[in-house]
Amino acid sequence: MTESLANMQAVKPKGPKIFIGLLGLAAASGVAWFFLGRAPGPVGEPEDPSKILLVGEDDPAAPMLEQMGFEVEQRTMADAASQGRSAGSSAQSDIDAALHYADSSGYGYVAFANASSVDFGAREVSPESSAVSAHHRYAVFSVGDLATPATTVTVDPNEPLYEVPPHAELVRALFEQEKLAATLVGENNLSIEAQPLFERIRPAVELKGAFGMVEQKAVSAAKRMREYVIDAEEADPKPTLLTEDLERAHGYALANGSVLLLLDAPILQDPATSKVRLEWTSDTRAWTVDLASGERTRCEAADRIRPDSVEVHANGATLLSRWGDDELMVFTVDPKTPGCALKTAGTIAERAGRWGQANASGRVVRAVLDEQEYVAELHTPDEPHPVTWSLSGCTKVSRPIWLSETHIATACEYRPPDPPPPSALVEDPDGEDSVDAAEEDAVEPTPQQWWIYMVDTTDGTTLAYPVPQEFGYNSTLTYRPTGGGLVILAERGSLHSYTFALDTAALFATPPADPQRTKPAFVEGEGIVTALLPTAAKAEELEFEGSPGEVAVTPDGSALVFGADRSGEFDRNLAVFDFATGRTRRIAINEWARHGDPTIGPDGRTVVFNSTYSTPGYGRATVAQTVSLERP
Repeated sequence: MTESLANMQAVKPKGPKIFIGLLGLAAASGVAWFFLGRAPGPVGEPEDPSKILLVGEDDPAAPMLEQMGFEVEQRTMADAASQGRSAGSSAQSDIDAALHYADSSGYGYVAFANASSVDFGAREVSPESSAVSAHHRYAVFSVGDLATPATTVTVDPNEPLYEVPPHAELVRALFEQEKLAATLVGENNLSIEAQPLFERIRPAVELKGAFGMVEQKAVSAAKRMREYVIDAEEADPKPTLLTEDLERAHGYALANGSVLLLLDAPILQDPATSKVRLEWTSDTRAWTVDLASGERTRCEAADRIRPDSVEVHANGATLLSRWGDDELMVFTVDPKTPGCALKTAGTIAERAGRWGQANASGRVVRAVLDEQEYVAELHTPDEPHPVTWSLSGCTKVSRPIWLSETHIATACEYRPPDPPPPSALVEDPDGEDSVDAAEEDAVEPTPQQWWIYMVDTTDGTTLAYPVPQEFGYNSTLTYRPTGGGLVILAERGSLHSYTFALDTAALFATPPADPQRTKPAFVEGEGIVTALLPTAAKAEELEFEGSPGEVAVTPDGSALVFGADRSGEFDRNLAVFDFATGRTRRIAINEWARHGDPTIGPDGRTVVFNSTYSTPGYGRATVAQTVSLERP
């Protein structure tokens, strides 16, 4: 009876019980046969556990094992089988013929390369044998005396958490064999039999130990990620990871239905020495993941993008990334092309740390202080000079946003200058009194004010809408598409919505100007800025659970996804606010990971976000996840 290696059921010894006397007789006969009657080894030379027959073609592990003290012969399966038949094997199986050749030549083990693609059929193996799985590159068979009473088959026992070089996987599979495993007990604990073998293959023993430490680190890192990201997640249904095993990545939804994955996989440093270590580097590689199929595509065009210096704009149609010390790279995404549809639009100069916001065509708007006046700069990638429009009278402005391909908006705050110090007292000619000369000419200063400035970038026409005191230049504006009137969201601790009766184009064509004040009081000159009626928009505060942090609006404007703080640094959850119902629902909840950077796919239902958690050693790691806005 034989058993398949796929099932790896051990073949148990068979036969009747042998009496003690017969055992002694058999032993004596065996000793006499060993010294007087047998050929060397079961069918040839004595088996040496440091001699390896590697069955495979141009396998890179062979020279590495030789450097570690092993004696390695490499042959193809056909060649090894031919040699076995020449040595007397009558086996029909090439595998059996190759094993016979190794046995007759004194090899202790046969390592079959590409083991997962080899059909080992059904054969008798020892109870200690391992199953050969799809991820195994090598299967090691014991030979001759080392295969008594039955062949032992071993593979690398470790879970494939990271990319292991061929020589390391083969070493780990070899040291699962009994004779080689006996060298791993520590130099002071070696048996007399194991000591010469240890000295011969000491570099391999040391490498095996070093990779054991690497494996511990990998298992610990994988466990931490599962505990902190997967197991600690309270949302039902749970988000779906876009990363595998030990990968760390930031993910961003793109306009073509893919996810840009900036991937940092663990890399082995010094993998050929006992100084081998596992490290995550900043040398990220970009991939795109199809949201429908989950298929990954290498995206070399985005390799220059770094996770700590990228922003996604225009519903995933453009990306900004720092390039060098003083430039920003602009990427555009073709929404009709699947996979890696990124195109480099060009660069713009970074100015005073200000990035700005890009529209779908790749133009970037940002506000800068130019000679004591704020202006809006409109940059076209690779053009040397931006187009500028004055933001008249504003002493502080927020980061501008695009309302359309030709219109922008920014929060404008006016603060009056500090009053001058009191002037010296002037004596009355009669010497009876004194007065402050400045008091006689004092003018009531223009009070502090807050406005939303909207600018037509084709001609500089500016409309100004008055907003309440709690609004300020450090408010974050967000455009909400509705298919109807213009809607601008403003967040500053709380979230306010300003809904105009007209869409952007109609608002500029027939602005509902305020007849009582044609412009903000702090603007000098006429016809530069037109003040709108306070009733031109409906202003309301949106009430929902949590305080909004990073926000993203669905492409149809029906919902707002935002990071919602619950308590501490690693308590930022992800929530969705439904504009129609006014209800808030948490879609990702975790006390041990910070969910943030939400971006929304073009289907309006898939949210891509990043989860950051602590790692052993007090570091930080980030993985990308997705979650659906649809209720299960």
